[in-house]
Amino acid sequence: MLGATKPGRHRIDWLTWLWTDEVQEKVRQKKKQYQRFLAAKTPENWKAYKEAWSAAKTAVASVQGPVLPIQRYEVADAIGKMECGKATGPDNIPADLWKAKN
Repeated sequence: MLGATKPGRHRIDWLTWLWTDEVQEKVRQKKKQYQRFLAAKTPENWKAYKEAWSAAKTAVASVQGPVLPIQRYEVADAIGKMECGKATGPDNIPADLWKAKN
């Protein structure tokens, strides 16, 4: 959901006060189109909502800026914080092996 802070999320991810009036208006339009779709679930309302959703997503992404690439020190810090002997993640590689490679 664009424009609202979810519980447990860091506030830095949702700095809505940085948004311009144009971005806020597109998010409002998206929400309005969604409510219209829920009131009457027609293909036309769904198409209008999807167009508003796409416009809002593009506007928010342009304000947030590009995603920066991951740096080596960030990976090294993350590996350093891993605890040995814990369960493996989705890659099935134990933390012991990651630490041995570093």
